[in-house]
Amino acid sequence: MNVVLIDNDFNLVKSLEMIMKHKGYMVQSFTDPEKGFNYLNEGGPADVLIVDYMMPNLTGDELVKKVKKFLSETCKIIMISGHTNLFGSLDLKNIGIQTFLPKPLDLGYLFQVIN
Repeated sequence: MNVVLIDNDFNLVKSLEMIMKHKGYMVQSFTDPEKGFNYLNEGGPADVLIVDYMMPNLTGDELVKKVKKFLSETCKIIMISGHTNLFGSLDLKNIGIQTFLPKPLDLGYLFQVIN
Protein backbone atom coordinates (compact mmCIF):
# COMPACT_ATOMS: atom_id res chain seq x y z
CA MET A 1 0.00 0.00 0.00
CA ASN A 2 1.37 3.41 -1.01
CA VAL A 3 1.08 6.10 1.65
CA VAL A 4 1.86 9.77 1.03
CA LEU A 5 2.45 11.73 4.21
CA ILE A 6 2.58 15.54 4.12
CA ASP A 7 3.22 17.46 7.35
CA ASN A 8 5.66 20.29 8.08
CA ASP A 9 6.58 18.71 11.45
CA PHE A 10 9.86 16.95 10.56
CA ASN A 11 9.94 14.80 13.71
CA LEU A 12 6.37 13.56 13.25
CA VAL A 13 6.97 12.80 9.57
CA LYS A 14 10.16 10.83 10.19
CA SER A 15 8.71 8.91 13.15
CA LEU A 16 5.51 8.00 11.34
CA GLU A 17 7.41 7.11 8.17
CA MET A 18 9.69 4.75 10.12
CA ILE A 19 6.74 3.05 11.86
CA MET A 20 4.77 2.68 8.63
CA LYS A 21 7.72 1.27 6.67
CA HIS A 22 8.34 -1.22 9.49
CA LYS A 23 4.70 -2.35 9.06
CA GLY A 24 5.28 -2.90 5.34
CA TYR A 25 3.81 0.26 3.83
CA MET A 26 5.52 2.07 0.97
CA VAL A 27 5.84 5.66 2.23
CA GLN A 28 6.66 8.92 0.50
CA SER A 29 6.88 11.74 3.01
CA PHE A 30 7.19 15.47 2.60
CA THR A 31 7.65 18.34 5.05
CA ASP A 32 7.01 20.87 2.28
CA PRO A 33 3.42 20.80 0.98
CA GLU A 34 4.51 22.11 -2.44
CA LYS A 35 6.89 19.15 -2.86
CA GLY A 36 4.09 16.78 -1.88
CA PHE A 37 1.83 18.46 -4.42
CA ASN A 38 4.49 18.10 -7.12
CA TYR A 39 4.94 14.40 -6.32
CA LEU A 40 1.21 13.73 -6.69
CA ASN A 41 0.91 16.01 -9.72
CA GLU A 42 3.64 14.00 -11.46
CA GLY A 43 1.73 10.75 -10.90
CA GLY A 44 3.26 9.54 -7.65
CA PRO A 45 1.13 6.64 -6.39
CA ALA A 46 -1.11 7.16 -3.37
CA ASP A 47 -3.52 4.67 -1.86
CA VAL A 48 -3.62 6.77 1.30
CA LEU A 49 -2.92 10.49 1.67
CA ILE A 50 -2.24 11.75 5.19
CA VAL A 51 -2.04 15.52 5.30
CA ASP A 52 -1.66 18.03 8.11
CA TYR A 53 -4.00 20.99 8.15
CA MET A 54 -1.76 23.81 9.39
CA MET A 55 1.29 24.13 7.15
CA PRO A 56 3.12 27.17 5.79
CA ASN A 57 2.19 28.42 2.31
CA LEU A 58 -0.56 25.82 1.76
CA THR A 59 -3.10 24.48 4.25
CA GLY A 60 -4.15 20.85 4.18
CA ASP A 61 -7.60 21.55 2.77
CA GLU A 62 -6.12 23.73 0.01
CA LEU A 63 -3.67 20.97 -0.83
CA VAL A 64 -6.40 18.33 -0.97
CA LYS A 65 -8.48 20.52 -3.29
CA LYS A 66 -5.48 20.90 -5.61
CA VAL A 67 -4.49 17.22 -5.71
CA LYS A 68 -7.93 15.60 -5.67
CA LYS A 69 -7.96 15.39 -9.48
CA PHE A 70 -4.67 13.44 -9.44
CA LEU A 71 -5.82 10.83 -6.93
CA SER A 72 -7.70 7.64 -7.63
CA GLU A 73 -11.27 7.47 -6.41
CA THR A 74 -10.25 4.77 -3.94
CA CYS A 75 -7.49 6.85 -2.30
CA LYS A 76 -8.22 7.39 1.40
CA ILE A 77 -7.61 10.96 2.50
CA ILE A 78 -6.88 11.54 6.17
CA MET A 79 -6.41 15.00 7.64
CA ILE A 80 -4.46 15.36 10.87
CA SER A 81 -4.18 18.44 13.06
CA GLY A 82 -3.46 19.67 16.53
CA HIS A 83 -6.23 22.22 15.96
CA THR A 84 -9.19 20.04 16.93
CA ASN A 85 -11.60 22.98 16.66
CA LEU A 86 -11.27 22.58 12.87
CA PHE A 87 -13.32 19.41 12.92
CA GLY A 88 -16.57 21.33 13.12
CA SER A 89 -15.56 24.29 10.97
CA LEU A 90 -14.39 22.49 7.82
CA ASP A 91 -16.70 20.71 5.42
CA LEU A 92 -14.40 17.69 5.25
CA LYS A 93 -16.64 15.43 3.16
CA ASN A 94 -17.21 18.15 0.57
CA ILE A 95 -13.43 18.64 0.30
CA GLY A 96 -12.95 14.90 -0.11
CA ILE A 97 -11.45 14.08 3.28
CA GLN A 98 -12.82 10.86 4.75
CA THR A 99 -11.27 11.06 8.22
CA PHE A 100 -10.00 13.75 10.60
CA LEU A 101 -7.57 12.64 13.31
CA PRO A 102 -6.40 14.89 16.13
CA LYS A 103 -2.78 15.16 17.19
CA PRO A 104 -1.20 13.55 19.05
CA LEU A 105 -2.08 10.63 16.82
CA ASP A 106 -3.56 7.43 18.14
CA LEU A 107 -1.50 5.06 15.97
CA GLY A 108 -3.78 2.11 16.57
CA TYR A 109 -6.75 4.07 15.30
CA LEU A 110 -4.74 5.49 12.38
CA PHE A 111 -3.89 1.99 11.17
CA GLN A 112 -7.48 0.89 11.71
CA VAL A 113 -8.65 3.76 9.46
CA ILE A 114 -6.03 2.94 6.82
CA ASN A 115 -6.97 -0.74 6.72
